[in-house]
Amino acid sequence: MKNRRRNLRMTIMGIVKVWLAGDSKPFEGYLANISRGGIGFYLHKKTRIGQKLRIAVPLKGREGQEEEFGAQVAWISKAGKLYMVGVEFDRMAKDKYHAVLSSLFS
Repeated sequence: MKNRRRNLRMTIMGIVKVWLAGDSKPFEGYLANISRGGIGFYLHKKTRIGQKLRIAVPLKGREGQEEEFGAQVAWISKAGKLYMVGVEFDRMAKDKYHAVLSSLFS
């Protein structure tokens, strides 16, 4: 099977906040991986391919600060009682991506 990824994917663990389109309250997600093009995480709530959402990643060492960005669901897979969700960033500035990476890997 050919790897269609355009960006290096890094495995990482962490918590993210996820707002599905139309929801005012975020859901907690469990971060699995990140790349320049998107992230993968686990959710308790089912979503659908193509759904727009917002994601916030807390910045370590910066109490109460987080980076927030828009994304779209690219794929979903059932994983026990959770859903593994892969999303593609709408657009993430290079400096924002590096801030998230440096926080996650610090």
